[in-house]
Amino acid sequence: MSKYPSVIETKDGEVVRVLNEGEPSPIDPRKLKLHEANPRQGDVGQLAVSYKENGFYGSVIVDARDNRVLAGNHRVKAALALGMERIPVQLIKTDSEMHAIKILLADNRHSDLATYDNQVLTELLQVVAMSDKGLLGTGYDGDDLDDLLNE
Repeated sequence: MSKYPSVIETKDGEVVRVLNEGEPSPIDPRKLKLHEANPRQGDVGQLAVSYKENGFYGSVIVDARDNRVLAGNHRVKAALALGMERIPVQLIKTDSEMHAIKILLADNRHSDLATYDNQVLTELLQVVAMSDKGLLGTGYDGDDLDDLLNE
């Protein structure tokens, strides 16, 4: 049973459905189905490096109707590449295939719509670059930092 209500009211009195089915559970990534319609291309190698350096955080979002991954396809691929036997999975209940595809698209698109404050990013990268392992596990490298410094 989920600790979340089935709906949450907004400040304007509208309701937003909560799709979570219970709490995240450790599930074997080999039992999950990657969504064949996922248009996103990710860098599985960089994710694997990040997991080894920083750990696996967050949950993969899986449709409870058919066990397909809606958010986290590349996280699953990286976990499989590393031979991980369990990863955190949050099951959600979608209404239909169309609803599932809209969630898949929204998850990918929302990160595309974000921007960076390059000054803050540069400062963070400089701090991390000076650490023992440098930028390992961040997805950034020295060339990225140099490009930001030269803007």
